[in-house]
Amino acid sequence: MRNLILILFLFSFSTDMLGQKSKTIRLKDGSQLRGKILSESKDSLLIRLSVGDTIAISSNSLFAPKRTSKKKYVDFDGHLILKKGMYTHMYSSLLLGSTVSNSGFRRARRGFTPFGLTVGYTFNERWSFGGGISIDFLQDAYFPLYIESRMNFAVKKVTPYAAVKLGYAGGNLSNNFRTNNIGGPLINPLLGLQFASESRNNFTIELGFRYQRDVSETETSRRIRQIYRYTIGLGLMM
Repeated sequence: MRNLILILFLFSFSTDMLGQKSKTIRLKDGSQLRGKILSESKDSLLIRLSVGDTIAISSNSLFAPKRTSKKKYVDFDGHLILKKGMYTHMYSSLLLGSTVSNSGFRRARRGFTPFGLTVGYTFNERWSFGGGISIDFLQDAYFPLYIESRMNFAVKKVTPYAAVKLGYAGGNLSNNFRTNNIGGPLINPLLGLQFASESRNNFTIELGFRYQRDVSETETSRRIRQIYRYTIGLGLMM
């Protein structure tokens, strides 16, 4: 019986020790401690450091990132990813591909998006929805309006995600004022990475493919172009 009690005690003790996971504790002075939290109270934290020492830290010396009442974040050792709330995504993109005319002639084209802006809402760790506008220079200039749906595959310091933009690209600024530039719909599926940061402003990298239909008319003709572009973008999520 005595041996059974001893075995049960050792088992519960080892299970408790294995259940404690090492964490990184950040202090206000910028330093970090790595260890297991043994106990926690309102005023202090008792930690067993990785080197074996046990120390008590005042709660006033712990780093506490400022949080707003309307936004919630997922915290990865001080690196933050938005969990719920409004967001703004500013980006620039390189556009590589070709344009096909209604006669079937294909021409290689390059373009770029010097500025794009998406404003939306993150509903949870997985899904966001928003809308935006960009300035695109292809063979002509366009001002696409779009909606965007985005899904995170896994939320971590480097978060992979997929998104799709659906919209209408009008505003073809041609020098020929006799041309009625109608524009056309566009679709832009993409894959990206979002990098968490301590400042809550996350950098993004995106790769995608964009299809756009462009229609213009004159008094005597109608021109239809199919615009295909691979997109490479860098952005800042706030």
